Amino acid sequence: MVDSRRVSPAMLSSQGRQATRLLGAMCKSAGLGDEPRKVLDEIATVRTVDVNLSTRDGRELCKRCVGKSTDDQAILLHKLGLTLPRSLEVVDL
Repeated sequence: MVDSRRVSPAMLSSQGRQATRLLGAMCKSAGLGDEPRKVLDEIATVRTVDVNLSTRDGRELCKRCVGKSTDDQAILLHKLGLTLPRSLEVVDL
C-alpha cells in the first residue's frame, strides 16, 4: 500500500492513471466497452461499515465490513473476474 504522506501528488496521479488504464483494458476484454469511469462509478457505490466493539477489559475491536453488491454490481464484477472481500483491514493513518 502506498503511504500518501511520503509520495508526491504527481506520483499518486500517475498511479491513478495507470489504474484507470488497467480497468479500461479489463472492461474492454470483458465486453463492457472502453469507458472505465462508468464501471468505476457503479462499483464505487458498494458500501462499507465499520463495526466497533468494546470488550470487558477495555479494549476496542474494529472491523470494516463490505456490504453486499447489488445485482447490477454483481454482474459487472463477475464479467471483470473480480470478487468483493467480506471485510477489509482497518488501517490507522
